Amino acid sequence: MKKLLCVFLCLMLLVPSALAEGMPRALTENDPAYAWICEKSTELAALLDEALRSDGYLSIYFPQDQFGGELANLRKHDFSHPAAVAVLRADDAFLEQIADQYGPMLNSLGLSESLESSVRRTVWLSVGNLLIGSMVSADMLALSSALTFSDAYICPDTIDGPCLAVMRCGGSYAFLAVFVPNGNGTVAAKGQFIPDWLAEVLLTLQN
Repeated sequence: MKKLLCVFLCLMLLVPSALAEGMPRALTENDPAYAWICEKSTELAALLDEALRSDGYLSIYFPQDQFGGELANLRKHDFSHPAAVAVLRADDAFLEQIADQYGPMLNSLGLSESLESSVRRTVWLSVGNLLIGSMVSADMLALSSALTFSDAYICPDTIDGPCLAVMRCGGSYAFLAVFVPNGNGTVAAKGQFIPDWLAEVLLTLQN
């Protein structure tokens, strides 16, 4: 019942705008950006997978026995070898659907263009947390925070805006990586696990 309620809440949040311009566009394997995003997403997912199975790593953040069955369930997934990968190109219209308070707020603050762009990039990199919100337990949010990994790369010419990689692992969790160009020749990336049903919702919104 809880899962169904979460699905309903997420759909209520996202689906009303599914026909609006700016909804995520699926990239195909022929798209020049596709292979690069898949490669970097897999690297982030492999890092998460290694940390997930490391009692030493997790002990940096938590008591070893804090999560019990939730941690055991996560460890059933092989995030480094996803069963399916989808790459989506999105833009600020999509961002404002899942963080609708930020658009009006930013417009009212009188920020310079460069400062506003910086804030938007920060929000983009928090998309996973914004989508999960209060839909998972406090323990899972804590695990998600510890198992979120970031990196930055020289931005390929083919990456012209925010992109999402959704990696399905054949279980109750999936992996989400977000790539956001910084406008200075680099692209920032952040990867984390998300509930698989949320990955399904994201994929239903693609054009």
